[in-house]
Amino acid sequence: MPDDILDGSTGSEGNDGSTGNDDQTMTFDQFKEQVTQDGKWRDLVSKDYATDPATSNFTKLDDVVKSYIHTKKAFGDRIERPKEDWTKADWDRWNSEYNPGYPKDPADYNFELELDGYEIRPEQEEKFRKWAHDNGLTRSQAERTWKNLHMDRYEQKKAQLDSMKKKVGETIAELKREYGNAYDDKISKAQQAMRKFLPEEYITKLKSTPLDKEMVQFFIKVGENLGEGKLEKSSKPSTSLTPREALAKYNKFVEDNKDAYLQRQHPRHEDVLAKATKLMEDAYPDEE
Repeated sequence: MPDDILDGSTGSEGNDGSTGNDDQTMTFDQFKEQVTQDGKWRDLVSKDYATDPATSNFTKLDDVVKSYIHTKKAFGDRIERPKEDWTKADWDRWNSEYNPGYPKDPADYNFELELDGYEIRPEQEEKFRKWAHDNGLTRSQAERTWKNLHMDRYEQKKAQLDSMKKKVGETIAELKREYGNAYDDKISKAQQAMRKFLPEEYITKLKSTPLDKEMVQFFIKVGENLGEGKLEKSSKPSTSLTPREALAKYNKFVEDNKDAYLQRQHPRHEDVLAKATKLMEDAYPDEE
């Protein structure tokens, strides 16, 4: 009898009254305890089943049975296998039935993504929605793919922008060292020359490219060579000098006014000294 087997009442008894197969039998209560305690059910199945990752969330045998019942109710005896010659309509039907996260319409995907300084065109999003829907992506799959795609592009663009800003800063620093106090005036001449000779759309493109020192110097020369009255007139004439121009002018000024510069008692000494000092400051603008 099955009950006899479970309660251990069968089997030959030894001289001391014990059964000869204690290690092979268990009472019904012992069996019940074995399958109801957390994790104990794994001792009753093969190691392959007990250690399979798919069973990691099951703590009791009841959990295993419940999962099987729910699966049977949800999918029946089998899930329809897709075929190679299926049309889009076939795939839409299959995804709607067996792919719970698949939206009925591409518009049902939610692509909320805001990145500072990064623009996503509406046609890009519309094209991706259609691609995701045609390929059976669930909402979470499509949204995760969309985010990763644009995060990669954003990081690349940000790195390029940071590199361009660094190069622009280095170029401006070089120009300032070269032109000293005349920097603003030189740049103003270059800007006026660009506005005069370059189309507006080309100037707009230049703003998104690294600043080229040689090009700036070229337009500075163009601006300086255009002649009086040919450029936009500023509110007052410029008297700024580059360090090289200031040093040359200093040497000539001191030579032409040697007596007044060297003799403290000379009536023009203070005036000449002040002008020479200003020229020396323009010649070495970075010196304190």
